Amino acid sequence: KAGANHFNTLADELAEFGKMTGVRLALVPSRRTPKRGLQMLTRQLEAQLGAEAVWVWDGVSHNPYPGLLELADFVIVTSDSVNMTSEAALTGKPVLTAELAAEEGRIARFHQMMQDAGHTARLKDVLTRPELLKETFTVLDERAEISAAVYEFFEGVRPQ
Repeated sequence: KAGANHFNTLADELAEFGKMTGVRLALVPSRRTPKRGLQMLTRQLEAQLGAEAVWVWDGVSHNPYPGLLELADFVIVTSDSVNMTSEAALTGKPVLTAELAAEEGRIARFHQMMQDAGHTARLKDVLTRPELLKETFTVLDERAEISAAVYEFFEGVRPQ
């Protein structure tokens, strides 16, 4: 579970990334994001980057996440969200995972697989090796595998 120290570390990493790349940050928290952690994160980012460099979705208006995926130069997702990581990897843009807390088990294996396949990189690694951003990120495209699995499943089925 993410506590204050995790949000402090995330703020420092995001601010360092913002300074390194010159990008503005748009944050789209989930319903599960602790309000206190989000407020702390926002305050720290504004203090380090300036209020004009940080925008945070209010959680009330229409969710901007799909549109931001289209507009973004980079996508950073917290490692606790397998869904957001997978959705972002569909874009082919650099997808960076930020750990609020160390992942274990199934989620840790998922992230290792995504990194090994070139779909994502860890934000911490990019901060120490910015040249990783110049590498091509592989689009997550499972359509052929899904199609083959469906075809195999229905191969012996005859219409009635």
